[in-house]
Amino acid sequence: MPHQWVQELIMQKLLYQDTKGNAVFVCRDENGEAKGAIIRGTLTGQSFKQRVGSGLYPFVVLPPGEEKHTLTVTEAPIESLSLMTLHPESKRTIHVALGELHFEEAVERLLTMYPEVRRLVLAFNRDLPGIQAANRFLKRFGSKMEVVGYLPQAHVNDWNEQLLALQKESGAFAEKKFEGKARKLERFESQR
Repeated sequence: MPHQWVQELIMQKLLYQDTKGNAVFVCRDENGEAKGAIIRGTLTGQSFKQRVGSGLYPFVVLPPGEEKHTLTVTEAPIESLSLMTLHPESKRTIHVALGELHFEEAVERLLTMYPEVRRLVLAFNRDLPGIQAANRFLKRFGSKMEVVGYLPQAHVNDWNEQLLALQKESGAFAEKKFEGKARKLERFESQR
């Protein structure tokens, strides 16, 4: 991930490191008040994930400027950051990391905060829970706006794994365009 992006999140008080070395992604309300956090362990070989606070307040990264027509939803902050690294053009969208897959109400709340949003991009993991969540979101929001699914490449489960595979392949974090295409959600299950 570009160091500059991490520094931007730190300066915006959206990211910090706790005393155990975990990455803490701060979930704020519309007034900027911290309402929770999504915590991710940083030790290699040891997985640690935790959601603190209400799921109504996801981790949100707003794009620069006033245009906010697309909401890109991922399962976790690291997935949003990985997706932005793989596709820098996606920084023009509102990135939302839910912390878990059952927080449709959080997306509903954000859509009332940003009524100009006309497109919902679901960039969940390429696994059964991700596909099931995508179908739930399609059912709930599909009549209100354009809803599209965007999956990581077939050989990986999530956006961070795809970024790490690219790093391993190239030897560095390269900002290459993702080779996959956006897919309509109706076809997700047949691709599993």
